Amino acid sequence: MSQKRPQVGQKLSPGRRVIMEHPGKIYSSSITHSPSPVTDRTEGLPQFDLQKILGIFSRQKLIILGAVSIFLLLAISYLMIASPKYTATASIMIDTRRVQLFQQSQDAVVSDAIVDTAAIDSQVEILKSEEVGREVIRRLKLSNNDEQTSKSSETTSGIFSTLFGEGDSQDDQPGNTAELKSRTALKRYMKDVQVKRAGTSYVIEVSYRAKNPQIAADVANEIITVYSDDEIRFKTLVVKRTTDWLEGRIAQLREQASAADRELQNFKSSEGLMDANGRPIDEQQLSELTTQLAAAQLEAVQSKARYDRIVEVVKSGVPDASVADSLKNDVIVKLRQEYNDTSRRQAEFEQRYGATHQATEQLRAQMRQTQRQLREELGRIAEAYNNDYKVAQSRLEDLNKSKEVLYKKVSDVRLAQVQARELESKSQSLRAMHDSFLQRYVQAIQQLSSPTAETRVVAKALPPLDPSSPNKLLILSASLMIGTVFGFAGAYGKEVFDTSIRTRNQAALAFRASCLGLLPTVDAKAVGGVRLVSTSPRQIEIDGGLYGYSVKNRSSLYCETIRHVKYAVDLKRSSGVGYKLGISSIGEGEGKTTFAINLAMHLASIGHKVLLVDCDFKRPGLSRALFSNLVVENPSQSGQSTKVGEALWTEVNTQLNIFPVPSGSSYSTSDDFLSSGAFGELMTKISDHYDFIIVDLPPVAPVVDVKVMTSALDGILMVCQWGRHQSEVVSNAISESSQLRSKIVGVVLSRVDLKQYRSIARGEFEYTDTEYFAS
Repeated sequence: MSQKRPQVGQKLSPGRRVIMEHPGKIYSSSITHSPSPVTDRTEGLPQFDLQKILGIFSRQKLIILGAVSIFLLLAISYLMIASPKYTATASIMIDTRRVQLFQQSQDAVVSDAIVDTAAIDSQVEILKSEEVGREVIRRLKLSNNDEQTSKSSETTSGIFSTLFGEGDSQDDQPGNTAELKSRTALKRYMKDVQVKRAGTSYVIEVSYRAKNPQIAADVANEIITVYSDDEIRFKTLVVKRTTDWLEGRIAQLREQASAADRELQNFKSSEGLMDANGRPIDEQQLSELTTQLAAAQLEAVQSKARYDRIVEVVKSGVPDASVADSLKNDVIVKLRQEYNDTSRRQAEFEQRYGATHQATEQLRAQMRQTQRQLREELGRIAEAYNNDYKVAQSRLEDLNKSKEVLYKKVSDVRLAQVQARELESKSQSLRAMHDSFLQRYVQAIQQLSSPTAETRVVAKALPPLDPSSPNKLLILSASLMIGTVFGFAGAYGKEVFDTSIRTRNQAALAFRASCLGLLPTVDAKAVGGVRLVSTSPRQIEIDGGLYGYSVKNRSSLYCETIRHVKYAVDLKRSSGVGYKLGISSIGEGEGKTTFAINLAMHLASIGHKVLLVDCDFKRPGLSRALFSNLVVENPSQSGQSTKVGEALWTEVNTQLNIFPVPSGSSYSTSDDFLSSGAFGELMTKISDHYDFIIVDLPPVAPVVDVKVMTSALDGILMVCQWGRHQSEVVSNAISESSQLRSKIVGVVLSRVDLKQYRSIARGEFEYTDTEYFAS
């Protein structure tokens, strides 16, 4: 669906969008009816992106390049005056076999142990210690070396020593003594020595830096020698002190162990704790008595059982075969056999001859005789069993009484044994400690006879061929990096603390009005200029140049901004004619006069009747720009007619009317001009004859003229030079007059560097793209 486009110059309701056409190009811009500040939601929020960094570098490249140049110059100066130094490095390895005089194992004094990081770091600190340094200086006589005892080994070191108060040399002290030389040499030594661990290995690298490569190598090797000698001396001293201490301790333990043995034996003797076969005598007696008591109890029980059994057998008469066998008595067995035989014969005879037969009766009598003999024999056996039982019972009672007596005695012995065991444990502990310390003593004596160091030289230091410092590449790289950092810091700080107006949003916020466009810098030496055509009638020709730029370059951004101003003014006009627009700025030299001329030329060139008036009476820049070689007369002063038309000049190409400030005019201020009535009369006479009246006003900040003349104008357009004024200054100048603030129709930024502008306000104002405008 097609949309009808508004025509050029058509009045639009507030908030409508104006369509602007160029050959082959169509774009739009929102222009509001009333000035309203533009809110930038990202204002003040840092955006650390690549484009912003590149933009800062582009805008502040002089600061960045200056900082880099300064640091590079300092680095080059240092490299020129610094003395070369050589670094020699020797390597040693810490042996993982450590001397441990008091280890738990009694088999060896030396055992394998992993050397931890703390142990290696401790050795590094020992190698860097002042004690090692003093011994190296003494052995190599470095205190007599000029390099080691001079006030400064190099020019730069002397400078820094002077600046930071480090000049602690012999020249600063009275009396150049040997002690002072030694202290100075030690200070230089501690500064030039470097000891570090090689990765996570047991190897330690010892480096020394000196002007003389041979001295550097000698000192590095001597450090290792001193360290090894000191280690052996220290180990020997430790072992010697250990053996001395062990001797006294062994003698003490021997006496204590002997005393403990004697105390144990005396206690056993006094308490009757003498042993037999490894056990106390009382305990052995108690054990034997317990065994006897058990046997006696068993015997008593068995005797009682036999007696009870035999009594039962006596009552039953003839015992059976099992009883007879258990008694194991031949008489009983024989009598029982005889009784059984007689009983069998009696049964046979009774069956054969009858119960009353004489033979049967004899057999019965014989059986009764045998039975009586069995009872007599069983009675005798029962009496014997009864005697055995009584004897066993008596013996059991005696054993129980003996056991009670022995129990009491054993209890006392056991209490004494507890104390005896304590004494024995003490004696054994002292004896074990004595034997252990004696073994340690023997091993320590063996070590004392052949002390060895725990280090091994991996590589000796050789005189270096090339200097190690100053590192030219490192210094230049560091200076370049530091200079870049400081340069970017300075550039970023300037960007952050710079509150000058550089974007459309900032201008809108400061002036509290819409920013209508940008005016790029125009070459003042552009082809063309102002030419006098005639003085009667008064005519001039503006053919290109600085003041005809908008007419000659209609596709430029400068001309596009003028179009925006016209559209904004069209929205403000209440009628089609007589709109009086003042052009002003905050300060001088911001391009307001140039813009006023170009605005008037553009409006006149597209068919409008335009009058350009110069009202900057103190510094009439417009009149000087267009009539610098002419004497502009006031008609009333020359006795001619005072008609307005007779005081005007006309530009022949556009028919633009110009009202300059007359030369030698008596109007020194706008107050005089207004109070005389001439300005009001001029505005009244010409307002109906022109479409636009462009008034070049003085600046707002220096003078009060703009505020006085505001009431006679329909609107004021402010021209603000890009990057010149702070936002606070602009806001204060505008806020002093509410009438002036209400008359501002907009603001334009002049002398804009478009390249920098695009890097500052990315995406804010797309129509600055070069594809739309000619250069």
